[in-house]
Amino acid sequence: MNPGSEWDDVEAARRGDEAAWKRLMQNHHSRLYAMALLLTRLVAAAEDVAQESFVRLMHSKPKQQAGNLRAYLSTIAYHL
Repeated sequence: MNPGSEWDDVEAARRGDEAAWKRLMQNHHSRLYAMALLLTRLVAAAEDVAQESFVRLMHSKPKQQAGNLRAYLSTIAYHL
């Protein structure tokens, strides 16, 4: 997926576009959850970290949206 179109999906999801939200979840949730599970070693905590990462993504305004969304989400999850 084109990194620019992923950020377009973030903006669309912020405006309530459910299809954009589903694409974001399909493209990033399982990998983010797996990373969180490695960090926390607890299923419930990993799900919380993955979910909170998406919540923070929806409320954040990164300075540069041309970057890698996967890396941005991973950074959020790592710092939770």
